[in-house]
Order: sequence, then C-alpha cells, then structure tokens
Amino acid sequence: MIKRQFRVIAVSGFARTASLIVSCTSKFNSNIVLQYNGKSISLERSTKAILDLMSLGIMPGTCFTILADGSHERQAILIIERTLGKNHLAKAISPSKLTINQHHTQKRCCC
Repeated sequence: MIKRQFRVIAVSGFARTASLIVSCTSKFNSNIVLQYNGKSISLERSTKAILDLMSLGIMPGTCFTILADGSHERQAILIIERTLGKNHLAKAISPSKLTINQHHTQKRCCC
C-alpha cells in the first residue's frame, strides 16, 4: 500500500480536481481511496465517486490523502501526483521520489 498526502493549491472549487482524480484512477487495477477529514471515498470510475468527493467540501489550502493498494499502486500514485501538479490543482506534501522499482515512505501532512 502506498499513501500520498496532497495540499489543494487551486483557488477555485474542487470539481475539476475531483474529476481528474477519478479519471486517473480508472486506468489502474488497484484499490484507490481518498481520505479527508475522517471520511474515505473509493475512487472507482463513476459519477458517484465524483459526487462523493465533491460532498467532502475540500477547500483550497486543505490536505487530503490518497491510498493505493494493488498491482498498479505505484503507477497510480505517480500519475495522480503528476496530473494534479501539471494542472496546478494540488501539490504532494512530500514530492514523490517513487519509481516503479522503489519503495515509498510518507511524511505526515503539515496541515
């Protein structure tokens, strides 16, 4: 299992971020979950997952965690991190030094 914490850097709502996260996770054969404020949302590709993410009320400047477990966990985390960063939506708290053959350690969110 790999765990990565992100800080929302987008100044507007979370809809585009939610949509991109769900879109990224649909490409992988892994169980991927977003945790925020004590709640967990499974990120299977569906409208329900996007709506569930939106209902969390994630705001700019706050942190959320994505956990990936399965055969594509490393690739999933890397793609999510790159996609959110490239679109200036969220930034990994401790940027990934993860490659397909490396193990991962996670620092706690500073929020």
